[in-house]
Formats: sequence, C-alpha cells, structure tokens
Amino acid sequence: MQCPICTAEVPEQSTVCPHCANPISQPEITQSSASKETITWGWSRIVALIIMLLIAGFLIRALINRNSDDSKQQYIHQMVTWVREQTTLPRIIDDNVTWESIEEEQGAIVYTYTIKAAQNNSVTNESLKAYLAPNLCENSDTRQILDKGIEMHYAYHIDNTSEDYLAVISASDCK
Repeated sequence: MQCPICTAEVPEQSTVCPHCANPISQPEITQSSASKETITWGWSRIVALIIMLLIAGFLIRALINRNSDDSKQQYIHQMVTWVREQTTLPRIIDDNVTWESIEEEQGAIVYTYTIKAAQNNSVTNESLKAYLAPNLCENSDTRQILDKGIEMHYAYHIDNTSEDYLAVISASDCK
C-alpha cells in the first residue's frame, strides 16, 4: 500500500504513514448510533502533526537522556520545551484550525487549538476523545508516553463563540 501524500510504501495494517505521519485510514465518529452524523473537521491533520511532534520529541529525549531517571514532570517539561523550540506558535494547521499553544500541567501535556468555524454541531468532549484516542493509542511512540502515566489534553475553542471542548487521553483509553 502507498501513502497518498508522500507515496512511500506503508505496511497494510498501518493507520499512519511511518514516513510523513499522514493518517492512512480515518475512523468515523458518530454522535449517536441513531443519528450517525460524522464529524468532518479535518482532525486527521491535527492528529498527524501532534503524533509527529511527540514522536520526534520522544526520540530526541531518549537520545539525550538514555541513562537518566527523570521524573514524569521533568519529562513533560523537556517535551514541551523541545516542541516550543521546534515549532512557531500559533501555527495554522488548515483553513479552520490553528494550533495556539503547548503547555505543561501536572502529569499532562496540553495542546490548545482554535477552530474558526464549526462544520458540525454534533461535537462533544466524548466524540472528540473517541476520535483522537485510537490514533494516539495505535502509535507505539505516543503509546509509550501515555504508558508513562502522562496524559495528553486537547483543548479546542470555537472562535467567536463560547464553545470549548476538551479531550483528555490517558493510557487507560488505550485498553
């Protein structure tokens, strides 16, 4: 199978291209089994970027601190610092989504986004989590971070509204 973005060969069971982090298949998220409304916000681009940054951060951190016994919070601090050094924020992800910030909280890395226009009013915290968790859990590097007990928080604000959404992903979501 070939990646439609970078044309690299991708193993048949992969959900993310190992070369460019492009999602190969996108799971559908439905508000309820009765309505079957699918969220079509382009979350795959956000997830791909986040996964790519986390993988790079994890690999660099592993190379620098092979023999280190850093605490979880020190690890979070190093990851957030590294991402900030490598990324100019705010960063436009697509026509509707802007990555505003990355922050550290106790036991968590927090990513904040602004969405210019909502295309589907069926988004909830739960549907957002249901969409993000499988992509994060299927990636072995991201899974290792979650397995260290580090939560990943994804906060979305719909521009010019009072709507805010938060998906909190932890290792327990990967079971």
